[in-house]
Amino acid sequence: MTDEERKAKKRRRDHARVLARQQRLADPTRLTRFCRCCKTTKPSADFYPSCETRCRACEQAKALPHRDKRRTYCAEWRRKHPRAHSIWAQKRKQERYEYGVKWRAANQTQRRDGYRRWAKANPDRVNALIMKRCAAKKHAMPSWANLDAIRAFYSEAIRLTRETGMRHEVDHIIPLQSPLVCGLHVETNLQILTSEANKKKRNHFEVLIQSPAENDFRSIASQTCAIKSFVGVGAGVGSADALGVGGALSEPSKSMGQF
Repeated sequence: MTDEERKAKKRRRDHARVLARQQRLADPTRLTRFCRCCKTTKPSADFYPSCETRCRACEQAKALPHRDKRRTYCAEWRRKHPRAHSIWAQKRKQERYEYGVKWRAANQTQRRDGYRRWAKANPDRVNALIMKRCAAKKHAMPSWANLDAIRAFYSEAIRLTRETGMRHEVDHIIPLQSPLVCGLHVETNLQILTSEANKKKRNHFEVLIQSPAENDFRSIASQTCAIKSFVGVGAGVGSADALGVGGALSEPSKSMGQF
C-alpha cells in the first residue's frame, strides 16, 4: 500500500468517525450533556455538533489563546499553496452545496439571529451594502422604463405573499450585479419568485446558446438579440455611459461572444 492510499484510507476512516459522532450527538432524546471541562450539565444546544466533551464556552476559551497563531499559520499555508484550496473545493463542490442546503434548512433561526447580531455590530457595513444596491438599481433604470409596470410586479408579489402565506419577492432575471452581465431595472427583466427560490438563484445567470451543429445561425442570432434587449443594447441606450451599471458587459461575457 502506497503512502497516498494509506492517507486516503485514514481520511475515510476519520470522516466516518466524525459522521458517526455527529449522528450520535444529533439524537433528539439527549436534552442535556455533561461538560468535562467546567464539570457542569448543560442543554445540548450549548454544545457544538462535533464535540461532546466540552461546551461551546469552554471550546471558545480553549481556542482563544491560539487564534492569532492559527490565523498566521493558515495565511502562510495559503500563500505557499495558492491552488490547493480551489482544487479541494472544486472536487467537493456538489458535496459542499448539499451540506450547505441541509445546514441552512436545519438552522434557520440560528442564521437569522447570527445576521441580526452581525448587523447590529456592523451598522456601517450594512449601510454600505444597502447604498450599493440602491445605487446599482438607480443606474440600471433607464429613462424609458415603465414605472407603473414595475410597480405592478411588487404589488403582485405582496398579494401572493398574503394569499399563500409564503414570502414572494421580485427578482431580476438578468441580475443587476453579476460577474457575467448586468441587467436593467425594467419591467421586461422582472419576475416573481418565492423567497427560497430567489435566494438559491442569487446573482447567477446562464447564457444558453446552442451550437451551430444543433441549430442554425439565424436561431443563434435571435437568441443573442433577445439577450441584447434585456441588457439594454439595441433598446435605444447602447452606450455604456447611458446604461451605467445596468448595461455594461463585464470581461467574461465579452469573451463568450459579441452581445
